[in-house]
Amino acid sequence: MNKILYIILFIFTLIAAGGCTGNQEQSSGTNRDSTYTAAHIQDLSIANPKEALALLDTAEQQGLMNDFELNRLRAVVYHNGFSDNNKSLEHALKAYDSPSAQKDIRKFLSLIQMIADQYYLSGDYARSVEFCTKGIKIARDLSLIHISEPNLTFKLGRNLLVLNREDEGFGHYFKAVDILDGESEKDDTWRTSDSYVYTLAILIGTLRNEGYYDKATGLLPRYEDAVRRLETKEHIPDGLIDMRRASGYAMAAHLYAIRGEKDKAHEEYLKLCSTEYSKTPDAGQLTIPYLFEVGDYREALRQLQEEKKYWQAHTDTIS
Repeated sequence: MNKILYIILFIFTLIAAGGCTGNQEQSSGTNRDSTYTAAHIQDLSIANPKEALALLDTAEQQGLMNDFELNRLRAVVYHNGFSDNNKSLEHALKAYDSPSAQKDIRKFLSLIQMIADQYYLSGDYARSVEFCTKGIKIARDLSLIHISEPNLTFKLGRNLLVLNREDEGFGHYFKAVDILDGESEKDDTWRTSDSYVYTLAILIGTLRNEGYYDKATGLLPRYEDAVRRLETKEHIPDGLIDMRRASGYAMAAHLYAIRGEKDKAHEEYLKLCSTEYSKTPDAGQLTIPYLFEVGDYREALRQLQEEKKYWQAHTDTIS
């Protein structure tokens, strides 16, 4: 399994699950200065993590946030800004044990998802399964199906796949997708629909990676329908639809190429190249698998070299 992919998913989960919004107690005490809101610190967690930690230290000294919020946000900063999963998990567990942890149950569920992700990234799959199971029970008991249950169900499936419990793992993947399918039909906002699209893409990609090419290809029409549903929602961020379409074309091009359907594969590749997203520095992750599969190594190498130059110029040495 590709852990870089799940680091991206981890960040997405914090946003989709409402993990970056301030609670009522905090907002009432910090209206005079938006600098100390959870949302602002969340934004700083990637761009300027040192400043984010300094703000949290000041907030602690001035009593602007409770222990739960302080440790939860420190966990986010250490993960997003420093890629320090050990420190992130340490603070996430402190937040989990805080007396006020369950005061805001949605934030508490978001925290559980964070902890499950951190245990997964550290290779402690048994503990990750434990927190997924705890979170699912809470979500079901309180009827918080909207995002929390499918996210945790997905994470549970991911762990089970790594533990070679393939049937159970894919079963939970499909269950998470089905829940999001139903919830996104009822929700007029874009976030649930995009969660559905994104999780469906992960399922298709995982099936492909595990060699289930027919099953993965069979889900492509469902992905197209999911993107069309997303298009009907309100206040969609600029570029999101184009990016999701590009992802669908890329998956289709690669899968058809694997199956030897060259004409279909090329048609989907041309659709991919017509998107705005295909012109961005991140596009190589979509185009290169197809180019490699069809044997166009020269073009694949050219794109890899272009990406390398871009990331070097922008100091992203990990990529």
